[in-house]
Amino acid sequence: MGDQALTEIARRLVDAVRPGDTVARLGGDEFGIVLAPAFERDALTAAERVIAAVNQPFTAGAKEMTPTVSVGIATARPATMHPDSLLADADLAMYFAKRSGRGRHAVFTPAMRTALVEQLQLGEELRSALAGDGIEVHYQPIVDLRSGAVVGAEALARWQHPARGFVPPATFIPLAEELGLVQEIDAQVLRRACEQGQRWRAAGITDLRLAVNLSGRNLEDAELVERVMRILRETEFPADQLELELTEGVSIAESARASSLLEELHQRGIRLAIDDFGTGYSALGRLRSLPFDRLKVDKTFVDEINGAGGRSSLLETMVHMAHVLGLEVVAEGVETPAQEEYLRQHGCDFGQGYLFSKPVTAEELSAVLAETQPQAAAQAG
Repeated sequence: MGDQALTEIARRLVDAVRPGDTVARLGGDEFGIVLAPAFERDALTAAERVIAAVNQPFTAGAKEMTPTVSVGIATARPATMHPDSLLADADLAMYFAKRSGRGRHAVFTPAMRTALVEQLQLGEELRSALAGDGIEVHYQPIVDLRSGAVVGAEALARWQHPARGFVPPATFIPLAEELGLVQEIDAQVLRRACEQGQRWRAAGITDLRLAVNLSGRNLEDAELVERVMRILRETEFPADQLELELTEGVSIAESARASSLLEELHQRGIRLAIDDFGTGYSALGRLRSLPFDRLKVDKTFVDEINGAGGRSSLLETMVHMAHVLGLEVVAEGVETPAQEEYLRQHGCDFGQGYLFSKPVTAEELSAVLAETQPQAAAQAG
């Protein structure tokens, strides 16, 4: 099937360029196109034709697939520029195109080299932070919208760099994905969250569920279940108080291994949640065959409540359909009392966001818990 896909993509590339242009396969799933003579505007036009041509469904074997392509563009200036340098510039531009999303193109600029050097430096510093316990865990409360009680918390990785200061997760998590470090971050966060959860339990806070994010890369690892269960055994944290969150963009339904791993985790008593729902590619109906317990509605739908109509029809529909499927619903990014009231009126089960608390340290969350469980929480920091 892979060979069929490459052959079909090669045919589409040849059809998308001019008769005098050259198309070559460089290796793996990388192709090169030489436009000569050409100006940058010709290359941009060609890139758009290539993206449109490749991004069409086709059948390989018995499976229909829709490929995507990222395009890097470099212009030979001056005329004496070595072909290897031109290829390297186009490759770097393609890297930046990939980082900006699916089906994009980017034109090489010298600033990209500077950015790459900066990225490599940040990557080395991230490795050092992981080796030296430089990644912290903060907790954002999850609130029962009916009672107002804190019933859980999401454990979130935070990086306070000694020289750069706070490095946003939106910066270092994608970098960790690229460098193959995200599974190590997930494992560190999971262990520390379970250790802290057990400290809270020992202090008398016995009904707080902890949610931990799980990168899609973990679903490629056959050892995932054993790794999670080992951490639970070593920390003595109960499996039924752990919830693993997977972002909707993870293609779970298409992977038999991923579905099997999730089913095994669920059978061990661990709860599962689909995170950022509404921003990816899943449909509620597809979730019916997967062992999820919760659906977390993305903040963008909660923000719609602030619009002119003061409502979000999509959010209402998602809450209703999730309940039909037996899923609890958590609304992310709740920031105003009006949003909280609207969510409560329309049956949303739980809320998470700055209205209740920003992500805080374990000590700060203990203080939040002290309002409802003062004797227990006072011992739990």
